[in-house]
Amino acid sequence: MQQTIKIRQLSEQETATLIRSDEFNNLQPSLCRKCGNRESFSRMVFWIGGVPKAKQKDNDTRSLIAYHLKQREGIEHVFFKNHSKRFYADSARCTSCGSTTIEFDIELTDEMIAVAAKLVGRSFEEVKREMAIIAERLAQGKEKGK
Repeated sequence: MQQTIKIRQLSEQETATLIRSDEFNNLQPSLCRKCGNRESFSRMVFWIGGVPKAKQKDNDTRSLIAYHLKQREGIEHVFFKNHSKRFYADSARCTSCGSTTIEFDIELTDEMIAVAAKLVGRSFEEVKREMAIIAERLAQGKEKGK
């Protein structure tokens, strides 16, 4: 027998508490693909229950949940996250134009850089310096492409 997937939108207070967690909020809204806004987004986070851990990374499962959220909530893009042994769909709405076609990006905190440095066996300073060089090159490439 197949288990029913349950989806519940978190309250504003629950969402605010969750996004204060650096671990949950490493991936956060950065750009509205419709109007180019980079400043202000409202967050919508959904708790997802009834999905076995082994199926939480499954493309079919994620596609089904994303389709449901698009049909029921009008949300174009969602990002799936695990936090504190719970499964969530994270999304955002542009406060300028109302679009939910929002690009998310990773915030590179010192903690994340330290983990990356450990994984590649290099010093924190070396990894941070190299990331800054790469970011500068990417920024220059975007400027040339305009």
